[in-house]
Amino acid sequence: MSKGTRNSTQTFQTDFTLRNIKASWLSACFLAAAMLFLAGCQDGIGSVGQEVLPPTDQINTFFADDLELEFSSKAVDSVNSYRQIRDLFGNYVDPQFGRMTASFFSEFNPSLTTSFNGLSSNDLVFDSVILKIAITASYGRPESPQILQVFELQDTLPTEAIADNDGLPVKGPELSNDFQFTVDGNTGEAQLSVRLSDELGTRLLFADSSDLNNDDAFAQLFPGLAISTQPVNFFSREPGAIYQVFSTGGNTEIELFYKKRDENSQAFFSESAVFGISGSTKRLFSLRREDTEGTVFESNFLDKDSANFYEFIQGVSLIENTVKFPDLPKLGNVLSNRAVLTLQVVPEFLGSNDRFTPPEDLEVYVADAEGNISFNDDSVARLAVDGLVSYSSSSNSYEIILTEYVNQVILGQEENNGLVIRPVFSNVVVNRAIFGGLAHPDYAPKFEVFYINFPN
Repeated sequence: MSKGTRNSTQTFQTDFTLRNIKASWLSACFLAAAMLFLAGCQDGIGSVGQEVLPPTDQINTFFADDLELEFSSKAVDSVNSYRQIRDLFGNYVDPQFGRMTASFFSEFNPSLTTSFNGLSSNDLVFDSVILKIAITASYGRPESPQILQVFELQDTLPTEAIADNDGLPVKGPELSNDFQFTVDGNTGEAQLSVRLSDELGTRLLFADSSDLNNDDAFAQLFPGLAISTQPVNFFSREPGAIYQVFSTGGNTEIELFYKKRDENSQAFFSESAVFGISGSTKRLFSLRREDTEGTVFESNFLDKDSANFYEFIQGVSLIENTVKFPDLPKLGNVLSNRAVLTLQVVPEFLGSNDRFTPPEDLEVYVADAEGNISFNDDSVARLAVDGLVSYSSSSNSYEIILTEYVNQVILGQEENNGLVIRPVFSNVVVNRAIFGGLAHPDYAPKFEVFYINFPN
């Protein structure tokens, strides 16, 4: 089982929590091992203390890197995108994953101090209506031009929603008149200002007071907007981008410009009114993948008969990984003082200039018997690793410390159902990575366990 052994006086990193060990002999053995480790730190490598123990009581530290590992990718059927801190729109073409398209759906609520509320049409003159979109980050090639698509929603938004392939129904006509834009390639940021159709603007300006003063009534008058982009063209190898919108930051809004008659002078003066997005505004985004023909994703993920050569992961939890360790119980009467799973990113698929950077951080959850994330009695997802697992650009890998989880499985405190690995959802970035699969000759995942083998 183990590929090599170490004398018990050698020093290894110890970073696990030993929980609920009730057998006194096991505690005594563990204490003895710790004393031997300490002696090794002070006196160097050797066999300090071994000569005083009977051969059957000697405790050795072993190393195993040939334990069986199960590693796979799974597409997530649906993602809760309702009222996230960021929203997404746009599309890009990834040569390895296909085309990703995001659409953003949102209500826009009138300000409580709308100055035209209650005025007659004789006192108001419409000027224009402008949609402002604050792009705070981009993924892909943001400097490539895209054409905005803005439609009015056909129905009011649901109270709760999940991202799916269909999005929400819209009604014509298109409102932005094929507005073309680019985003700064260095910062990935932009502030767009797009003139929308006059029909929408006049409908808002001359709305009845009863509609402006009641959220439900206003949603019937104006359900909101669907914001996306036309499919990008192949002017480059990696065209397009997905844009991140800070919806509640105050710079994504509709501004209505008009003139209002002054009661005293009877002259008209220019004013504006804002229809904004708040934390309570109904909004969501949808994501879909298409045009995967001829990609690595199609040949290694969609084709279930292909060799286990590559595995995949993608942000916003579109693709997650499951890992199982069926050989752990075979280790027997042991405790681990270091267990590490290393997932290696295949660098040739990072895109030009590392354009498709892997997810910055991963979360590692305990799996249930069906391979899904396990929840506790309070319906909280159970983390197998405290904190986040960060991507190392120097080694193109994620190093996941699993010492505590491995010990819980060995001691019978945790079912051996494996793990679910996902990018941090709250980042709302569609970063992706291609890992070496179990059959990859150079970038296969590594699982290494250092452990103490106690006598029976």
